[in-house]
Amino acid sequence: AEDARAAIDYLETRDDVDSDRIGLFGHSEGGLYAAMLGASDERVAFIGMMAPAVIDGVSLLVEQNIALARSSGSPDEQVETVGEHAGTLMPLVLEGDFEAVEQQLRDFYGRLYDDLTPEEREFAGERETFIDLQVGAQMPIYRSDWYRSLLGYDPTEDWAQVQVPVLGIFGGKDVQVLAESNESALRQILEAAGNDDVTTLTFDDANHLFQGAVTGAVAEYGELEPAFIEGFTEAVVGWFIERAGVAG
Repeated sequence: AEDARAAIDYLETRDDVDSDRIGLFGHSEGGLYAAMLGASDERVAFIGMMAPAVIDGVSLLVEQNIALARSSGSPDEQVETVGEHAGTLMPLVLEGDFEAVEQQLRDFYGRLYDDLTPEEREFAGERETFIDLQVGAQMPIYRSDWYRSLLGYDPTEDWAQVQVPVLGIFGGKDVQVLAESNESALRQILEAAGNDDVTTLTFDDANHLFQGAVTGAVAEYGELEPAFIEGFTEAVVGWFIERAGVAG
């Protein structure tokens, strides 16, 4: 957020920039920084976002874990287990109880290993080695200040102070920021705050990168055409042209 504020500081020094028409455009986590700046910096004239994270961090990441498991083809029982695991794990990470975090990870991956077929176990290696590898890869992430700040931030209060025009575009097959919960939250918060210039759009077949997707799974990103879904660019550019008051 402070990096973006510094960018605004710089733009204000330029003679070829109208300081009354400086806006933000953020993707995913960038929606959190847009909320922070929109609430605290009066120089922000309009805000556009792709797949903005709007709900609180714990809910966001629990939803994400469930959606990622489902998009990868996991059976319903395993998806449910992943949801229960994430619902227990994320609050522990937020609290900083890393001993409990590690134990939760060990229990989860132990159960996961026990459910593998003999062929899958042969590929995964010894049980304890498998668990150690998973825990070793994930604990540094959960210990990081960035991850815990993501979990601990609820942008609701900041969005409730934003009165400038806002655009939120979502993907119906996004498994990282789910359209249904985040789009409705953005609209409800801003409208309740009296913001009368709120536009939200969902492209039903778009993934988190706004490609035309089949499942929305992360593994699919690199297999799809590296192009925005039809209508996306026109929607974004048209909105910014109108709000910024520039010629098309």
